[in-house]
Amino acid sequence: MRQEWLQVQELNLLYPIIMNEIKAIIIDDEHGCVDTLSLLLSEYHKDIKVLATANSVETGLESIRKHNGNIDVLFLDIQMPGGDGFTLLQQLEDISFKIVFTTAYDRFALKAIKYAAFDYLLKPIDNDELTETLTRVRDQHQHSSVPVNQFIQFKNALRQKTVFDKLAIPTLSDILFIPIADILYLNSDNNYTTIHLSNKQQILSSKNLGYYEDVLDEQSFFRVHNSYIVNIRKIAKFIKGKASYVEIENGLRIEVSMRRRNSLLEILGL
Repeated sequence: MRQEWLQVQELNLLYPIIMNEIKAIIIDDEHGCVDTLSLLLSEYHKDIKVLATANSVETGLESIRKHNGNIDVLFLDIQMPGGDGFTLLQQLEDISFKIVFTTAYDRFALKAIKYAAFDYLLKPIDNDELTETLTRVRDQHQHSSVPVNQFIQFKNALRQKTVFDKLAIPTLSDILFIPIADILYLNSDNNYTTIHLSNKQQILSSKNLGYYEDVLDEQSFFRVHNSYIVNIRKIAKFIKGKASYVEIENGLRIEVSMRRRNSLLEILGL
C-alpha cells in the first residue's frame, strides 16, 4: 500500500501534462474539514483543481449551478445546515459528475451507496483512502466519460432507495441478514433495537433505533414514535382519537406521536 501511494505521488507532477485537470467542488459545513481536504489535494494531488467550496445546502447548490457542466467530482458532506447532502442532490436538475460523500458517521455508508455515490470517505479523511478514490476518478476521467444515463439512474435510486431485499442486522455476536419484507416493526431498547418479524422472531441489534431510521427507506418504514419504527406495508388499521394508533398485522397497537401523525397520514395518502 505504501509503495503504491508513493508511486501515485511521483506521478502527481506529471498529471497536468498527461491528462486534463480534474475539477472539484467541496461542500462541508466544517471549515476545518474543508481546509484539511483542500490541503491534501493541493499537496498530494496537484491535478485536482478545487473550483469552489461551500458550507451549506444553499451555498452548495449555488456553487454547483455556477460551475454546471464543468465539475468532475463533488466532495459532499452529509450533515449540514439547511438539510443534508441527500437533500441537496435531489434539488439538482442534472448530475454529470462523480459524487464522493464525506462524513464522520459510518452509519450513513449504506444510505450513501444507495444514493449511487461514486465513493464514500470517512472523516477524518485518510490520504491513502483519498488516493485510492482519486486513482479511480482519474482512471474513469481519462478513459471514459460519465454515462449519459447517470442522472436517470440517480433519480431512480432516489425514488427506490431500498435496492436490497435484505437488511444486515449487527448483533452482539454476529451479523444476520433478513428479508426486509419480513419486518413488522422495530422498537428502541435503550442503546439497542429489537426487531420484530412476521414469524414472531425477535432480534436484538447492537445498533440504536436512529441507525435504522437512517438506513431504511422512509417510504416503506416510518418512525411513528420516538421508540418505534413500523413497516408501513404491515399497517392493518389507523385508529383515530385523542391519541392515534396504528394496528399492525399481528394485532399490536402502537401509539403515533402527535408531531408525527400528519406526516404518517400524508405517506398513507389520507
